Amino acid sequence: MFKSNDEIYNDLLLLEQYAFRVPDEVLKLVTTIIGRRPQKPSFKYLKGFGRIEGKSHHDLLLKCIDVLYQIRFQKTSEVFTVLEKIYQVKEPGLRKNIIEKLERITTYNNFLINKIGFKPQKAIFTQIERWSIKKLIINQEILFKVCEELLKPSFESFSKTDYKTLTIHFGPLTITDELKQFREQVIVFIKKKLIKLPTNCQIKLLDVLQEASYTPHQGVYGDDVEEMVLENTKNIVKFYISIINRCNYKVIQEIEKQKNWFLKRYGEKQIPELSNLEELIATHQGYSIFRIFVGYDGQFNPDHNFEKDRIERMKKIDEFVADVSKSNITKWVNNITRITKNYSGSDPGSYEYFNIFLQKLGESKPELAYELFKRTETCLGTFSASIIGGIWKSNKAKIAEKKLKTWTTEAANLDYIPRIFLITGKIDQSILQGVFWKAKTKRDFRTLNSIIFLITQNYPKSVRLIPLMLETIKFLTRYKNTEWIDQVWFKRDEILKQINSRQYETILDNLLIHPDIDYRIEEVLTPVADSNPVRIIDFFRERVLIKSRRKDSILEDRYDAIPYEFHKLHITLAKHENKIIPKILQWYSLGNKDNHWLFQWEASELLSNIFPQQGPLLERELVKLSKTKSKKNRDIVFSILSKYKGSGSLLWNVVKTLVKTYFDDKLYSEVESELFAYLSQTGVVSGEFGFVNAYKSKKESLNELKRDADKRFAQFVRNYEKYLNHRIITEQKRAIQEIELRKRDID
Repeated sequence: MFKSNDEIYNDLLLLEQYAFRVPDEVLKLVTTIIGRRPQKPSFKYLKGFGRIEGKSHHDLLLKCIDVLYQIRFQKTSEVFTVLEKIYQVKEPGLRKNIIEKLERITTYNNFLINKIGFKPQKAIFTQIERWSIKKLIINQEILFKVCEELLKPSFESFSKTDYKTLTIHFGPLTITDELKQFREQVIVFIKKKLIKLPTNCQIKLLDVLQEASYTPHQGVYGDDVEEMVLENTKNIVKFYISIINRCNYKVIQEIEKQKNWFLKRYGEKQIPELSNLEELIATHQGYSIFRIFVGYDGQFNPDHNFEKDRIERMKKIDEFVADVSKSNITKWVNNITRITKNYSGSDPGSYEYFNIFLQKLGESKPELAYELFKRTETCLGTFSASIIGGIWKSNKAKIAEKKLKTWTTEAANLDYIPRIFLITGKIDQSILQGVFWKAKTKRDFRTLNSIIFLITQNYPKSVRLIPLMLETIKFLTRYKNTEWIDQVWFKRDEILKQINSRQYETILDNLLIHPDIDYRIEEVLTPVADSNPVRIIDFFRERVLIKSRRKDSILEDRYDAIPYEFHKLHITLAKHENKIIPKILQWYSLGNKDNHWLFQWEASELLSNIFPQQGPLLERELVKLSKTKSKKNRDIVFSILSKYKGSGSLLWNVVKTLVKTYFDDKLYSEVESELFAYLSQTGVVSGEFGFVNAYKSKKESLNELKRDADKRFAQFVRNYEKYLNHRIITEQKRAIQEIELRKRDID
């Protein structure tokens, strides 16, 4: 009979403690688990938490990685092979964990080097050297991280000198012939493979290769380190010279950045070949245009003079616009094709000047720009918005208008149109309305959110379009899309002035579906909270009702009705305590037998979030509830007290009232125990004796209370003091035992 995931996980937990004793068995077991068909996790239901799932196959693989790590130096090659196999699962969490483990294994450790040399690093690198180009691409994260660590000129390790002291060791590596040869081997490998890899891999490998040009960041190092690094850098510069004419523009750009660093760090006197590299870059056909259009200001300026760079680039762009003509349009078609060839959208900001060029060209030479657009439309992609936007702003706007209407009719490039209106500040309401209807039909949420962004960014000029914005939000609500919040929250003061209470309901309806209340949503809610705080409380009640109907099965599908803590909204709500406290207290009567606990929990959470230091009105309400011998009211008071971590100056007035109410009642023992538990909460503590010190502090605060005129309350305080004494003794024993175990672990 097969074991369940939970049983296998427990076996792995135990094996992790003794893995170093049975490395071969570890490899065999982990290989079996990896090759096993994944089982569905078991689950059970817990009241208040819903469905709780057991361990998944993903959990097993994570634990397998931890177990393998325990035998990393005994079976380095085998461990690396298995980790690479797990890496193929293509799950971000697993991959991140594997990369972190490989980083630790390949990081130079001075203690290990003295015992076993570079054995772990060489074992892993030997395997990578055998990988095909296809495998290098598939495992590129591993390739980058391992090679980066191998080219670092320093070591890093840590040790425990006693049970509570962790010492970090770092410094430059001792330079030996073996180290020099190993670094050279890594550099030769990168040089051999780099040009065969895709552009994005080439750029990342160039960053890795640059690591060989750095001296240690910490510690004192000698001339031997400087000489080794300088020799490696010369080698790299020669390599760049040999490949420059075969490289993509993006790769050349990365080489130019490194060239500037080499010049600043070493200068042409130490590396004469730098002048040859600089000349090759400066005279490279086509790249001189690319470097104007792509990259950030100051990126290629040795002095990082951003303003000077901006002025020079804008001047060149004006020259380029002037240069475009009917006679050389083919040249510019080729330029644009090469510039857009490797655009991925991951860094749109680096193409700012290319967008400026296209927009200026469209504005100053609209007919020529449109001809250029027609011949490059397939490769322009997102940049089409800039060139058509420029034409839309020109004296030939009809050309652009025709294209915008064609896109709208064909429902093509719809998201470009709001961007064009945003670029130019000219909005055609009829076209935008047509884009809205087409986007609705296609459920094109990107375009719909772009419409909202356009309206908010153009406010107050776009005030007449607020109904369209609300209609768009209403449609997005139907499909549980709340991305528009990113576009609106920082403009909320301006936009919300034009929205009446009925229209605001459209916004609240959408916010109900958002999984949590973060700072952006608070910004949207705050203006209304000041004028209509009760509506905001009702909004939270509606969220609790939604949560009570959900059946969350996984953490990623969570829905937080009430935030764990507010950023600013509580300040506004607290000003209206006389209105909102009675409203929140009504929640304790809501729900049925299955979800009543949730309304009670969330009501207490909301009250403690809004009033972190209680407050006089909340105190009066709790005292009033405490005077009645009602289980319902007692549960309400206990629920609220549980949120205050045993602190707050007003807390004792409520406690005193409860003691007086129940002192002679048969329930007093139960009430007293509950109060001891709530009063003893500490929140976060630090140090081995954190709880002991926290309880002692609570005990010291009782001195004045023990002399209270009410004998019943004074007796309660003395009993609570005894309770604290017991907790102090218990925690002292626990802390001492824990310290002893940690000392033994060090020994």
